[in-house]
Amino acid sequence: MLLGALSLVEHDWRREDVADWLATGPLRYEGRDIPATRWDVLSAEAGVLGGLDHWHVRLEARAHTLRTEARQGSEEGDEDDAPWRTVREAEADRCDELLRFLDQMAERVSQTSATWADWAEWAKKLLGDLIGVLPPWSHGRWPNVPRPKR
Repeated sequence: MLLGALSLVEHDWRREDVADWLATGPLRYEGRDIPATRWDVLSAEAGVLGGLDHWHVRLEARAHTLRTEARQGSEEGDEDDAPWRTVREAEADRCDELLRFLDQMAERVSQTSATWADWAEWAKKLLGDLIGVLPPWSHGRWPNVPRPKR
């Protein structure tokens, strides 16, 4: 997972690489599981190819389109379309969320450290944030497992 995050920069944030990396495990963002499949579909629908600038241009345009469609449906006043409008607005919010996540990841993987200890701490923090590792004290007492006799 960590190596995959670092390779995103090398591959200029290609959509396929980002999607593959998001699917490597149960990643978390802002305390919730990342909707990896949904983010992949949204980025594909938006026509994202790669490069952080391209992610921004395409996803911002997609979010704008989704919000415009929701607003136009709302102006028409058809109550049967209310769930459709809600879905459109939620999808636009997911585009925004994906961009925030990518921007934060880009910032984090571009950080540099002076010592191996700093790098280790950086990696531990990143992995903890991404997979939701609990601090050691939250595990309680580990069970005693008898050692096998030799």
